[in-house]
Amino acid sequence: MKEYSINSIFDFGKYKGEWLRKVLTSDPEYVKDCIQKVEFFRMRIESFSEILQYIPDNQMDMSTQRAFFIKASELTNYYNEEY
Repeated sequence: MKEYSINSIFDFGKYKGEWLRKVLTSDPEYVKDCIQKVEFFRMRIESFSEILQYIPDNQMDMSTQRAFFIKASELTNYYNEEY
């Protein structure tokens, strides 16, 4: 299972080859869309506070937050099953 962090490089979409951190700065809406709509786009729960440095909590709607935490939980469960 693929895991992204703010230090990852996009390997898909219109920002392929760009650092996620840079995209968060220039186009945070794109990252929000990835969180909500791209099935394989997952980040660890610890990344949430890092994302909020770029997307203030009041600009990240509940559906995006929910999608983030569901995918982060899936990632955590995957790692727990592997080890």
